[in-house]
Amino acid sequence: MTTTERTTPVLSSIDDALQTAHSVAASVAAGVVERELAGTWPEQELRQVATSGLLGIIVPASFGGPDLPQSTAVEVLRSWTVIASVPKLVAWTRLEASL
Repeated sequence: MTTTERTTPVLSSIDDALQTAHSVAASVAAGVVERELAGTWPEQELRQVATSGLLGIIVPASFGGPDLPQSTAVEVLRSWTVIASVPKLVAWTRLEASL
């Protein structure tokens, strides 16, 4: 069996984390309406989040993480709220169209 080693970046500053979050959010948002309408699972987009380094921003330094403040994680999540609201908008639009 062959294994492939992947290295996920460690986002070592608040600015790095927020810039990456906005970049990933913009990339994921680009096709969110189409994916929602088609009922497509966002596998590639989830991989992008996973490989971006954002999931490890509050990992303690003693475990190899950047130990960024929890407030940074909140800001990262806040930057993604626009994407999370799109499915509700699509559902509302479908409901209005059926009336």
